[in-house]
Amino acid sequence: MSRRQDEELIQAAFDHTMTETEFEQFEARLHDEPALRALYYEYSTLHHSLTEEFESNTAMPTRLRALRSPDFPRTSLVQSVLSAAAILMLLLTAAWFIGVRPSKPRARVVFGPETSGRLVHPEGGRQAGELVPGSQLVLSHGSAELTMASGVRGIIEGPAHLECLGPNEVRLERGHAWFQVPPGAEGFTCQANTLQIEDLGTAFGVVANPEAREELHVLQGRVRVHPHERPDASRDLHAGEGVTWDGTRFHSLPNPLPFATSLPRRIQVFADDFSEADETPVHGKAPDRGAGRWEATLGTPLIFGGMLDTSGDAKMAFAPITAPLDSVNHILLLTIETDTPDARTFHSDGWAGVSLFTGEQEHIFVGDPFGPDNGWAIHPVGGQAVTTSPPLKGKRTVTLRYSFRDGLAELFEGPDTRGEP
Repeated sequence: MSRRQDEELIQAAFDHTMTETEFEQFEARLHDEPALRALYYEYSTLHHSLTEEFESNTAMPTRLRALRSPDFPRTSLVQSVLSAAAILMLLLTAAWFIGVRPSKPRARVVFGPETSGRLVHPEGGRQAGELVPGSQLVLSHGSAELTMASGVRGIIEGPAHLECLGPNEVRLERGHAWFQVPPGAEGFTCQANTLQIEDLGTAFGVVANPEAREELHVLQGRVRVHPHERPDASRDLHAGEGVTWDGTRFHSLPNPLPFATSLPRRIQVFADDFSEADETPVHGKAPDRGAGRWEATLGTPLIFGGMLDTSGDAKMAFAPITAPLDSVNHILLLTIETDTPDARTFHSDGWAGVSLFTGEQEHIFVGDPFGPDNGWAIHPVGGQAVTTSPPLKGKRTVTLRYSFRDGLAELFEGPDTRGEP
């Protein structure tokens, strides 16, 4: 903020026009920013002087007003000085209480792109982008970066549920979490459902799932872990080691699981709007973005009305996505827009949509499935087609979100993943 904005903020504090949340944020800034604290002291002195000056000409108490009289008795002077000293002490005490007392330890939260998540605070608080003890981070999907008051940094991947317990302690009930602990923050503790994990100067990852065994993977340094019900079963792990607990004993994990160590960036790897002239063959056409060309493998797909025409006899065409994608750092977002120009209809008795392949292996289909139902569906290979609820029919824009890590596929209406799948 500018100095002018800070001055207005301080004046609002003196005028008692702040909300409770705004006052808590003001307290936190006073605690963390020496420049703002110095400006507050300067303002408080001026405020006191102005109050004394204006009240002296109106309804100032008699003994204070007597300080301006050349013939006041000595007792009045003593009383006046003591009164002024009491007011000054009260002012300085209030200034220390507001500006210097420790604020609640906070953790900063930054949500990644295409993330659906929220912060839940105790007692109805609304700290924007921050966690205090008792606050919870809930991710439906996506990721968030967490920076603790102690300097610990974490990347949380959803679906996830994490609670802040203190400046150097969290509880992870669900999700993938990677933590990096800087020098001086040793002792950072992550409570999982069955395990207590204490850092001894390191980087480590945790996989928490109430329906399955938790996993601890040490990526750097050293970690101490013990089950909640068995503190005596404490175990020290070093880089490259991992364990899970079955309720009776630890089991070693053969290879460290990879974890995301930063928030993802949006990278467009393929795009095509089929804006070529009507009856342009798709075969051999370069997409608007992407390294390869379309290859028609069945029928003669043509472009009509700014779309790839799928009506009539069976047609099939492939386009390569050559960007390297891995299961740790990438989520695939596939946005499809359909149309129903002329007399053509979206639905037919066959399949009409888009499939994702790796080589010859199909993974998932999204579009209008084979059969009598008219509407959008997703169909993972080896599973059952799932139609949208409520049904989506006709001209639509939808976005498929596909996780390489666990195969989770979700379909959203619109050009992004906001809202419910």
